[in-house]
Order: sequence, then structure tokens, then C-alpha cells
Amino acid sequence: MKSLRKNLVWCLAGFFILSFAGLSFGQQEKFFEQKAVKTIEGPKWAPGEIVVKFKKGVSGDVIREINQRQGCSVLSLSKRGGFKRLRIPRNKTLEEMVSVYSRNPNVEYAEPNFIASELTVPNDPYYSFQWNFDNPQYGGIHMESAWNIQTGNPGVIVAVIDTGVAYEDYGRKYKKAPDLANTAFVPGYDFVNNDSHPNDDEGHGTHVTGTIAQSTNNNLGVAGVAFNTSIMPIKVLNSAGSGTYADIAEGIYFAADNGANVINMSLGGTSPAITLENALAYAYNKNVTIVCAAGNEYQKGNSPAYPAAYDAYCIAVGATRFDETRSYYSNTGSYLDIAAPGGDLNVDQNNDGYGDGVLQQTFGSTSSAFGYYFYQGTSMAAPHVSGVAALLIANGTTGPANIKKALEATAEDKGPAGWDQEYGWGIVNAYAALNYTGEKSYDVAVTNISVPSWCLQGDKVSVKVSVANQGDVPESFSVTLTDTRTGTIIGNQPISLSAKATADLTFSWDTAGALIGEHDLQATASSVSGETETADNSLTTTVTVKLPVHDVAVIAMNAPFQAYQGDIISIPVTVENQGTYAETTLVSLTDTKDGASIGSQSVSLNPGALTTVVFDWNTANASIGDHILKGEAGVVTGETDIADNSTQTTVTINEKSAAIMHVADIAMRLSTRAAGKNRFTKALATVTVVDANGNPEEGATVYGSWSNATSDTDTGVTDTAGKVTLESNEVKNARNGTTYVFSVDNIVKPDCIYEPAGNEETSDSITVVK
Repeated sequence: MKSLRKNLVWCLAGFFILSFAGLSFGQQEKFFEQKAVKTIEGPKWAPGEIVVKFKKGVSGDVIREINQRQGCSVLSLSKRGGFKRLRIPRNKTLEEMVSVYSRNPNVEYAEPNFIASELTVPNDPYYSFQWNFDNPQYGGIHMESAWNIQTGNPGVIVAVIDTGVAYEDYGRKYKKAPDLANTAFVPGYDFVNNDSHPNDDEGHGTHVTGTIAQSTNNNLGVAGVAFNTSIMPIKVLNSAGSGTYADIAEGIYFAADNGANVINMSLGGTSPAITLENALAYAYNKNVTIVCAAGNEYQKGNSPAYPAAYDAYCIAVGATRFDETRSYYSNTGSYLDIAAPGGDLNVDQNNDGYGDGVLQQTFGSTSSAFGYYFYQGTSMAAPHVSGVAALLIANGTTGPANIKKALEATAEDKGPAGWDQEYGWGIVNAYAALNYTGEKSYDVAVTNISVPSWCLQGDKVSVKVSVANQGDVPESFSVTLTDTRTGTIIGNQPISLSAKATADLTFSWDTAGALIGEHDLQATASSVSGETETADNSLTTTVTVKLPVHDVAVIAMNAPFQAYQGDIISIPVTVENQGTYAETTLVSLTDTKDGASIGSQSVSLNPGALTTVVFDWNTANASIGDHILKGEAGVVTGETDIADNSTQTTVTINEKSAAIMHVADIAMRLSTRAAGKNRFTKALATVTVVDANGNPEEGATVYGSWSNATSDTDTGVTDTAGKVTLESNEVKNARNGTTYVFSVDNIVKPDCIYEPAGNEETSDSITVVK
């Protein structure tokens, strides 16, 4: 890569020309613009609108009612973020409406739709080398040695959330930047104009993209940090270089959902916002590395820039000059993570005749008038870090936390030793980051003990101890298993494990002399050299040693206190194996009064297990009076405690008396059918029969008769609701006033007595009305 500097910029026919040797300074001036560094100025939020997110579960009707009551209309809905942009009434202030919505219990949050701005614009272009990448005096970010290791991978995607990118020829207005001709692009989106063509109409996003992935080794223009990386252009800033937090949040969601590995945001606002923070958290949790400009506000109050100040999710990048001191505009603060070249166009420290800005290709007055421009600002610093992050991912580093750690651990320390508020951890060093292997850890651990929860005294118990080498180097150590109740060492085994390896060790515990009761078994891995985390070197589990015994017992039997002769009673008997051996026993139930066996069943039980056997007792032949029922588990071989092998309960059998039933209700209705010119009408009577307690009487046969309009009889049997419907004969062309009368003549059911005196009604009628 040593020949790169000689071909950084050359004649570009039809566009601006920058020659480092063939033109005088006067000739070069026409090819560049000089503007001041961009700070965050102007309105802080979009006028006349707020951002509101309603709580989950709030219905659309409720939301519409709230908005209508407040006179607000919906401008847009974020499908990913779940928030709405609302237009507020002209006679209401933004602060007032934010307060009103924030107090509503249906609202999760409400806030202004803050505005963010790009954090640099083009400046004076007198510069002949990309000193920011590599230079013999200070080294830049050491790109030439880094490129010998990694130049990027098209499978790694960097989303540039900015003013758009000159990435395509589109219509008459937009042209692809010539020095991005070989750069890979994936589909992006324009959230300013709501279309799929995020073309740049300001120039900032194209310059930023060039630092990340300008086409390189193409004998044209300048180079990019990760020039084989793919770019996802996302436009959220307008032609004036500003945009709303709502659009920025949508851009972040889009990038995270469409495969971006890195997000570069060379933009910022002075206000925090939940809308923005939620989007950052979403992307970070999808393993996206987020790189942000730290801000250019040092001389204007040094206010934190957002999103960079959301330190939990973002890598905040400050700016440095050629001499690797902090640029005069670059923010400082506790959220700063790292620094990178951002330039200072007020000085020419490398004596090349140009102000020390960051050089990339972009456009000037029109979106197709391309040239090479020097920009300065933390906007220019951030894409250096995004490019190195892309190189790390292509080189196998995974996850935003690991990428941030590699960048910070290998940064060239500046200022006070270690982290400080001016440089963070120092200036990014691409070569060192790609060679970072992390700090070696030394850690062994006992991860599991597998052993039965109890054993019999005298058993030889197999104890499996799982161990792991959780460190980065091979380790040799020993594992000791101890019975802490007695202090007895059960065993000690040496083991060697490679880094990140695991193994299982088996110990044999002879419990012949072990005390009855609980024993805490502790497995301990000896600590290794350099190990600081020793809490996981030991693990303890409890095993209960039991005395060998044969014992079964009846622990429960349930039966009603009384029943009527002829009832069938279900009686559950529960048996438990309280011994230490598997047993088979005969469970039986006996009526001791009549000497009758109700039933028996053989069951097999493991130690500690229990089961319930249900016996059905038909009392049809049982004598009237008290019956002592005995539930019993047969004695097993070797059992000595037989007092609990049986239990008894008393059930009183009463003589069953006939149940009383009566009519609770008769409901009448008419049914008519047509047949030619004739109509046939019949009456229907639904009879409800209940017992003395008002409970439905099922299976009762109701006998009824019809009179007046017809003379016939009918019968039917009641259902589970105690109801039966009886029908009269049909009457042809029944006249107005025709009356059907129904009467209950009798009700019959075995073991029941019909008592007409208890009827709510015995007969009822219904009349035809026309």
C-alpha cells in the first residue's frame, strides 16, 4: 500500500481538478470551498409538532378520542418505534401540549420532535495528503499497516445516517460520485422525502461515506478506511443539513432491521429524547455497533451532543488535529469514548500549503459538480472509527461491546494516562485494533455436581463433578471432593484442560461409615496462577444418607360419614412407601361389620413414592347401621413397623326413603304450520319437575291431558333440567279465542312419590289471538 499516497488525487475530466504538483496555489483555489466548522444552531425542534408514544394495549379508538379532544392530527406513525408525530393546534404552545400528553395515563412519553444537525460542512481545500490515514510524523490512524491485514468485506454493512449519499445516477439532478464507482452499496431509504432513493442534496453524507469506503486503488482521487465494505445510505437530514429526531430514529430502526453491522451518525442535537434512545437501544440489542460524532460545541458551552451522549449504546468520537491534539471545537465530557482525526483548517501543521482538514470527494453548489473538499469537525472523525469497526467485523470480531473494547484498548493514549474527558481512551489505531487479542484471562471453575439426592448407608455413590477452563490459556489443576460434615476427603484428581474446554470427573463415595442424615459434598478446583475470580472454584450439594428399612403405610382414607342403603360410595385409600427399598404390597378395603371384602389391588412403589387406590362400595346389601371400614397395605418382607399399615373409618348406612317430587312450572306456547290455504295450530306445554329441595328431577315420566280445543293425552320423560315438553293435537284453522288447556294427571319415577299438593301449578292454558 506504500504507493497509495502518490495516486490520492488526479485529473478528473469534467469535474473539479486537484493536482498536487502540476498547478499553482492560485489555480487550485477554484476547486475548493472554505466554510466555518458547523455547530448546533437554529431551532431545537420542529415547529408545530410533537412526538407521542401511547402505552401498549391502548386502543385506536381511545387514541383518536384523545387526539380529537386536544385538536391534534397524526402526521406519521413509526411502525418500528411505535411513536406518532402529531400536529398541534395553532393556538397551543409546544410546551403546553407536551405537558398535556405527558400527564395522560394512556401515554408512555411525549416530547418535542427535536432537530439534529450535521456536525461539519466543507472548508478550505489546501491539502495534498490524507494525513489522517497515515503520516510519517505522527502516524495518523496507521491505515497502511492495517490494510496489510484487512481491507473490509462486502458482507459487512455500514449504514451512513446522514444527508444521503451520491451513490447513483438518478434523474437529471443526481449523479454518482466518480470516486465511489467501485464502492459497494446496499438498498437504503430517504426518510426526508419518503422514497427509496436516499440521494445526497447537501454533500455532507457523501464526504462521510468517502472516509469509510471511498473506492481505493483505482488510480483516482482519495482512499477510504474500509474500502471493500458495503454502504447503506439512509437520508434523514435535509438539504440544509438538519433533520428531526423522529426521522433519525426511523433511520436507525431501518438500518438495524435491514442487516447493518455498523451505523455512522455524523450528526447531533443538544436535547436528549426517549424516541432517539429507544431506537439506539433497539439497534444495539440487535448487535449493531453505533458510532457517533461527539459534537463541535466546545467553544459554545460544550453541551453534550445526542445521540453520542447515550454512552450505553454509542461510541462517541472526538476530533484531533494533525499534531494529535484535540481540535479546538471538539466537545469534551464523560461520554467521550475515543478520538479520531477531525482536522483544523485554521492551521497547516504539516506544511503542505493547505489547512489541515479531512479530504474526501463530494460536491459543491450542485449535486453533480464533484470535487475534493477539506472538511473539519467531529463529523469527519466519526467515520474513521466506523471504518475501523467494519474492518474488525470483517476480521472476526463480533458484537458492539467487543468492538468497542478492541477500539478503546488499542487506542493511542493522549492526555493523562488512561481515559480522560478530552480524548476518551485516545486516538483510534486501526493496525493495533486489528491485532488486538484481548487481555488473557485465567479462570477455572466447578460448574456442576451430579449425585442422587439420597442414598442408603453402605451404598457406594457415584459423584460426577463437571469442571471448566473458562480462561484463555491451557491450565493444569486438581479437583477435590470433600464431605464437609465430617471433613473427610472423598477424592482428589488432577486434570489438564485447554482454553474454554470442559470435562467431567467421577468420584466414588463409600457411605459404609457415613452418619445418618444430610451431608454437604463440596467439589473444589484449585486456583491457577493469575486467577482472580475464585468464587466459582467451589460448588456444594446436599445428599441425605438414610438407614436401610422396609416400610409401607396407609396414610389416608376418605369416606362419607353416612349414606343411604343402595348408594355406591367411592373410597380412596392412599399408600406410601416410607422405606428405602422398592416394594410391592396388596392394598385392600374391608367392611368389618358385615365381614365383606370391598376390594383389593396390588401396587408397586419406589422409595418415597405414594399412590391412591379408589374402591367403589355398593351398599345395596349392606345392613342398616354403622360400618367400620378398614383400609390396609399388606406387610412386606422385612417390615417391622406395621402399626401404620392400616387405618379405619366409620360410615353409617341409613334406610333409603322415597323422594318427594312436584310440578314447579308449566310454560305454554303455540306452534302453527301452513299447508296450502290451511293453517294448523297446536299447543306445547313444558313441565318442570323438582324434588322437595327444588332440585331438577331427571327421569320422571309426566302424564298429561289436553282439553277445550282438543281432547287427547300425552306423556314424556324429564331431562337433566327436570323438563319435558308435551304437545296437543293440531287444530285446523283455529279461530281467535280458541283455548288449549293442559293438565298434569300424574308423575311416576322409581323410589319417588308425586305429591300434587306441592305443585306450583297443575294446569295451564293458552289462547289463540289474531
